[in-house]
Amino acid sequence: MEIQQPFELQVIKALNNNVILARERPAGQEMILIGKGLGFLLPRGSKLTLDDARIEKASLIVDSSRREQYQQLLKIVDERIIGVAEEIIEMASERFGCPLSDHIHVALPDHIGFALERLRRGLEIPNPMLNEIRNLYVQEYRLAKEAATLIEQRLDARLPESDVGFLALHLYAARSKRDPKEASRYLGLIREIIGIVEGRYQVVLAEGNLDYERLLIHLKGLFEALETGKKVENPLLDKIQAGFSEAFALAGELAALVKSRTGREVPQEQVGYLALHLERIKNGSVA
Repeated sequence: MEIQQPFELQVIKALNNNVILARERPAGQEMILIGKGLGFLLPRGSKLTLDDARIEKASLIVDSSRREQYQQLLKIVDERIIGVAEEIIEMASERFGCPLSDHIHVALPDHIGFALERLRRGLEIPNPMLNEIRNLYVQEYRLAKEAATLIEQRLDARLPESDVGFLALHLYAARSKRDPKEASRYLGLIREIIGIVEGRYQVVLAEGNLDYERLLIHLKGLFEALETGKKVENPLLDKIQAGFSEAFALAGELAALVKSRTGREVPQEQVGYLALHLERIKNGSVA
């Protein structure tokens, strides 16, 4: 949440050279202040107000449960990790042109801390949804690459590509105000659908394949339409059903899978458009 009023603040600690944790007086709420060199310029106990020209960004976690989680995080996660996470959050908010979900202030440093601990132990978690993340969440993935570079610079640790993908997923979830688990569930469903199509038509749908990318984009649009209740028209529905009966039948099976996983009914108009994509894949067309 953006803070605009000129509250009086007292510095609690520096999280890194550019990020400090401060407490609002007299309310006692904690907030993150970001600005070039703040960690050097303002030692513990320093007092300032939000109209201080050195402050570039101020964030307050307004939800009480989030504040409690953040305070617990400060006790168990290296403050340098929290500092770089806040820099990434600030960068993402500026790049996306919107505030992110409050949950990212807890979820991102927690994820980064866990990822770095795994790396120290030589453990890398595979990311089976990496291709889907790269192709569906292009902006978030690009930013996650920049975030990984910042982590390497600040913490001397290089994240593998799998963790860059997980970072992108967290950024997407925060941008869209979703739970990361829900975003991951939809990606998992997309991956399952692609696997079914590959098995049925004996094809490999991989990154760089035009049919694969078209299908990904279509499925993303389908799920967004189901979530928002957006209606679509399909004037070719009868012709698709008659002319591409095999693809239409598979599209119906996939629609039933979507309903079983999400509880949402896929309209016949959408089934028809999905069948068109399946027909193209079945025929090996790249037109």
